[in-house]
Amino acid sequence: MGKSHNIPSSLLCIISVLIFLFSGEARVSHAARASDPADLSYQKVIPTPKESLTKEYDLPLDNSWKIAVRIKNGKEYLSALQFKEHLKSRFLLSLSIVDITQAPHSKCILLANYSEAPDSQQICLERSSIPGKNLGNEGYLLNTYQDDFVLIASRGSSGIFYGLQTLRQLIFVRNGIAAIKGSEIKDWPDNKIRGVHFCGADYEGNILSQIDELARLKYNFAIFENWDNYHLDDLKKRQRIQKIFSYCRERFIEPVPEIGVPFPVLAEEPNAAAGVWIKDEEFEFKDRVAVPNIPAEVEIKNNDFEGDENCDLVPDGWSLGAGWSIDEVVYHGNGNRSARVCVPGRSDGNSGIAQITKDIEVTPGTWYGLRFFARTSGVGGTYPPAIRVRELDEAGNPLIKGMKQVQHAFNLDVPSRGWWQQDWRKGVFNFKTDRNCRKIQIYASIYRGYGTAWFDDFRLIRINSALVNVIKSEATDIVVTDLLKVTTYVEGVDYQSEYGEIIFKGNDFCYFDIEHIPTKIKRIDSGNIREDEKVLVSYDSAIQVWTSSICGVPYCISEPMTYEGSSGSKWKGFYRIIDDIIDHLHPKYIHFSGASEIKGINRDSRDVTRKMSNAELFAENINNIEKYAKAKDPHVRLIIWDDMLNPWHNGGDENYQVPYGGLPGKTADAIDLISKDSIIAIWWYDAADWLSVMRNGPKYFESKGFTYLGAAYKDRKNIEEWEKIAKGRSKCAGLITTTWDGWEKNTEGIRYTAEKAW
Repeated sequence: MGKSHNIPSSLLCIISVLIFLFSGEARVSHAARASDPADLSYQKVIPTPKESLTKEYDLPLDNSWKIAVRIKNGKEYLSALQFKEHLKSRFLLSLSIVDITQAPHSKCILLANYSEAPDSQQICLERSSIPGKNLGNEGYLLNTYQDDFVLIASRGSSGIFYGLQTLRQLIFVRNGIAAIKGSEIKDWPDNKIRGVHFCGADYEGNILSQIDELARLKYNFAIFENWDNYHLDDLKKRQRIQKIFSYCRERFIEPVPEIGVPFPVLAEEPNAAAGVWIKDEEFEFKDRVAVPNIPAEVEIKNNDFEGDENCDLVPDGWSLGAGWSIDEVVYHGNGNRSARVCVPGRSDGNSGIAQITKDIEVTPGTWYGLRFFARTSGVGGTYPPAIRVRELDEAGNPLIKGMKQVQHAFNLDVPSRGWWQQDWRKGVFNFKTDRNCRKIQIYASIYRGYGTAWFDDFRLIRINSALVNVIKSEATDIVVTDLLKVTTYVEGVDYQSEYGEIIFKGNDFCYFDIEHIPTKIKRIDSGNIREDEKVLVSYDSAIQVWTSSICGVPYCISEPMTYEGSSGSKWKGFYRIIDDIIDHLHPKYIHFSGASEIKGINRDSRDVTRKMSNAELFAENINNIEKYAKAKDPHVRLIIWDDMLNPWHNGGDENYQVPYGGLPGKTADAIDLISKDSIIAIWWYDAADWLSVMRNGPKYFESKGFTYLGAAYKDRKNIEEWEKIAKGRSKCAGLITTTWDGWEKNTEGIRYTAEKAW
């Protein structure tokens, strides 16, 4: 490099303006893009071309250059227009577009589709740049010539487009003049599908600029998860999504709508929830109303930390470990105290020892709901603060399963959007006690982490007794029998039900509220139920069993209105949603996320009474969607996550449903019960393939006759491993990357996946 001179920046700006005013050549617009440097050095092309040669010369650009394209080809003409707009906005260049038959012999960027136009073939022959058939429709040749000529040749419109994306990256600025780096490039993709899964796609935000970035990186596939996909009958929402999908297709990106997330279903029709079957709970009629034999409210002594008879700062009913104290400044509700744990520093090895209640007596094999309020500040480390329930047997010994204490955990980072930070939030934590459980302890801790957490106002509800969130549909309702189950009483004749609401909280972490007006069962005087008579009551209750999965609050597969819709609510049903999607968006693919991490099937009476295996029930869910979509459009293909179908992932776990109230049984066997036209998206996000999902999954799904995608996320080594797996496998359609914590936090992973997926 030459010797540098310290010229004042203000003088450099004046010189640049004078050069621009007195020169006929194009300059970078510093007024429009003040953040850009005066010179833009040539950057590496992403993804890296398969074959490339850098030449010793560059081609300066000015407004006399032309873009030549076969104008009758609408797709290629649109690509030329996009490139023209890029030059104008980025470099203040205003190039004209002419038909390929009028292409000048110099100062020309010519877009030649070799497979369609004789003129293109002649020019390619003259320039000795003939794209071979091995390039396919997406491959291209890009060559610069010293007579100020650039040729992009391909056998498909998409190849022309990708050649232009490379050309955009070859343009740099030197001494204020835009120029094309002299290059000869031959490039083509190895993978048919190169995609990004947008988690919570922001249809009203920067989605178009994000699509532009995908196009620049030569992605050709985008899956959009957004609840608006369920509401295409709303004209404003439909037109917005149609615009986004058209924008994708203009850039050779296939847009894929995603449906199947349970939350939109339950927000509009909570009776479609996969409930828990409360079976044969004993009630007694008092003053004509059914009263539970075991009260719904379970006492937690000093649940709000206000009581302290001994004045020793240890709240009655609780024991506090290291790092715990009572806070009389920060508290929730109308009290004056809360329990606080503080772990100083930023070491993952630190822990706040548990805050524990005294033993609380419970009923074995019973559903309970724990309500509490919490907030956090500055937490981090391996694990977030958590509320846990430890189960004890009659002697007070912890129950053991597989050398691990039986405990239920509610982590305060789920979902990980900072909702607990600096603000009190309500947590609702439901669990079912083990058949040998007689007592529980509630405790909280920061384990292998740091920061501060506050807890207050605990409440424990015995859901079996509560008649809360009672589900009513044509497929399920309250059943009342005598104690011997000889007589089943008839609603409207023997008793009348006054249904309470099912309250689904769709904001924050989404849950069914268990604190509201319950259902009441009243006997009818003229009926067959006597005053003071004891009866057995069975019903399905809509609750969630807390998990980190968005499918931890599932819909009921055996409920017809899940798919057919409900006239009594806004919920149209999956079938009507598929109608709208196919009619208005015309997709080639539909991504069905309702086949991933389902935690809570075969526990609702609607499921259990059908006596189907978990695999059969799970397959029915997929088949309902796939068959209906195929009947609507035979060319549409379903994409489904693999985990519940994969023997090395969730699908191979015999007891996967059990902690959430479901029956034992692997769901992986469903692979033999679903259509082989479906595409399996195999996801694994850690380079350490400790479940052997990446090692075994691809070969397994190949052996079953399925096409599949590899799904990566962030980690560079993970992305590299998926690249190796995909390479050379005929059944692997390509790679996608995911954005579970948003676009902004995944830009590096998106760029790196583009490199490896091409």
